[in-house]
Amino acid sequence: MAEAAASYLKDLEPPQREPKIYQSYKHCLDFFANECAKKFILDVKREDVLAFIRKLYEFGCSPRTACNRAVIVSQLLKANGITKLLHNRDWPDYVDPIRSIYEPEEIQGILKACDGPARILYLTYLLTGFRDKEMRYLTWRDVDFRNHAIRVTAKPMYAFKPKNEEEREVPVPESLMSALKKYKAEQKANRDSLVFPNESGRPEKRHELKLKRNAFHAKMNCGQCVSKHGNKCSEGPHCSKLFLHKFRHTFATRNLQDHVCDIKSLQNWMGHKDLASTMVYLKSVRNKDVMARVNSSWRRWQFESRAVGFDSHRPYQSQMNRARR
Repeated sequence: MAEAAASYLKDLEPPQREPKIYQSYKHCLDFFANECAKKFILDVKREDVLAFIRKLYEFGCSPRTACNRAVIVSQLLKANGITKLLHNRDWPDYVDPIRSIYEPEEIQGILKACDGPARILYLTYLLTGFRDKEMRYLTWRDVDFRNHAIRVTAKPMYAFKPKNEEEREVPVPESLMSALKKYKAEQKANRDSLVFPNESGRPEKRHELKLKRNAFHAKMNCGQCVSKHGNKCSEGPHCSKLFLHKFRHTFATRNLQDHVCDIKSLQNWMGHKDLASTMVYLKSVRNKDVMARVNSSWRRWQFESRAVGFDSHRPYQSQMNRARR
């Protein structure tokens, strides 16, 4: 079992996979090899994989995490000729949540709490929908001032490859281009021409931490979050409702909601490999025409209910008794 896992992981070592992804695979397969009752991989049966899933639950994993790790184990088994062990009912069920977005007042609060460079940074996150690493390794060569676009390109010197192996370009507002042009003129030169470097001129890895710190000092924390390590957002920069990827959710949802583009164009801007990954943002779209019809229907229902003597302020059961009489 251990040899099979090591052989499988050998093919996934960076740069074949991102270091973070490789480590997650390694952690999962090491755990499976240690917990599995079978010594040889060809002896693994359905009940062994089910026992592994139950063990993940015992260690506090969520259903989604358990499902993802079961997929990794299934890939290992498939690489060794073992397929279709699990039935459809065996896979952990999880709720696919609606992607949360920043409301306008939250965005204003975040930008107001930041200094000049940080304000430009988070505004760029908001208006490009970039992932953390894509922004971390963004260079001035990727910023097309003439055509008002910003690109995600490979950076061999940092061993950075765009997700799904595809470079892409995102159109951005002229206001952001103007802000970036002014910021560039005031920025100290750095070796690799990074747009948002750290104090040493190297890629900055603390964008989310700085976001949470600024939000905490601006008293934007909800005051109710407690992390798995016991950190309370009422006492420090630990609010789970404030995170970088939420800018990406907001970018996608607002572009669909305001009819800026169709969903296929948004898929290209987001860098999604399949359309299903983009379609999840349709859940969060608030269509003004739909809301107008909902409000109109509610007002009409109130009018009709009053016409038959139904009062929305009276107890429901007493009104039903009255209606029967």
